[in-house]
Amino acid sequence: MITFALLRTADEMNEENEISSDKLEVNNHVFATKNQRLINYLIDILSLSLGYSVLFSIFQFLYEAQTGATLSEEMRLETPVLVTEILIQSVLTIAYYTLCEFFLMGKTIGKRFTNTMVVNHNYQSISMETAFVRSLIRIIPFEPLSLLGKSFEGWHDKWSRTYVIQDPLIVQGTSMPNDQEEHSS
Repeated sequence: MITFALLRTADEMNEENEISSDKLEVNNHVFATKNQRLINYLIDILSLSLGYSVLFSIFQFLYEAQTGATLSEEMRLETPVLVTEILIQSVLTIAYYTLCEFFLMGKTIGKRFTNTMVVNHNYQSISMETAFVRSLIRIIPFEPLSLLGKSFEGWHDKWSRTYVIQDPLIVQGTSMPNDQEEHSS
């Protein structure tokens, strides 16, 4: 099912929910600005880099304690080690975004800072599956560049049918819909 969702084109998934550059507010929900999205991205990348550095330092310490050898620069540049690092970074990225966006009600560290959140196409909290799909799409090379167009959506938004909005508890005059309330798409 996840593979199917990743293979569908953005047009098929968002025919009725397209967000254009002149449409910043829908159903009393204010979409995050490009500046807010950029700040979210930079803070989240910084958080991920810090987490990765801590984990690598722990791994390096344990390796040196067990073997007595140090991880030399030559060893780090070997292809299997680089592939392993890329895989570890991908897993950490997927885990970070999935866990944050699901358990923190649509927010990552960056989104908490900018008072924005991710919601599904009905403007409700996203499911674990949706958070995972968004996270999986993020590791596609050049995916961050998908936000450079006129649209306010990146591939991870379009393909998972989600939106990043300003937190309705912060934006005056808006509110989140009830979980029972259905909005037409």
